[in-house]
Amino acid sequence: MITVASIREGLRGLARHPLFHQIGVLDLTRHLIKARLWVRADLFAQVYRNDRSDVTNLLVVLEQQSIFARDEIRSLWHKHPFEHPAEHDISVDGRRKVEFLEFFEEVQELLIKEDLL
Repeated sequence: MITVASIREGLRGLARHPLFHQIGVLDLTRHLIKARLWVRADLFAQVYRNDRSDVTNLLVVLEQQSIFARDEIRSLWHKHPFEHPAEHDISVDGRRKVEFLEFFEEVQELLIKEDLL
């Protein structure tokens, strides 16, 4: 289960990951975290988790546009696929619960596949 605490721990691990050149925590309270992990100036991943409202947003932004995301609202997941990021994919894969570090494995694979690194 993704929580503020698990994201904080995951960010410590990702701080040494070669994909990200900078990690910044934008907001942090006992129940909420929002952070960005920059790949380059125009490409970053953003993480948002609010434990009180049970909301998680994991997304990738390129040139100020979301290009891929996984969202959880009250334990229900959906995906915004790279091919159509405005759509809500509620297929079996789209509804699949993902862990914090698993999302970043997906991101790395996507960026390599789409030649965005």
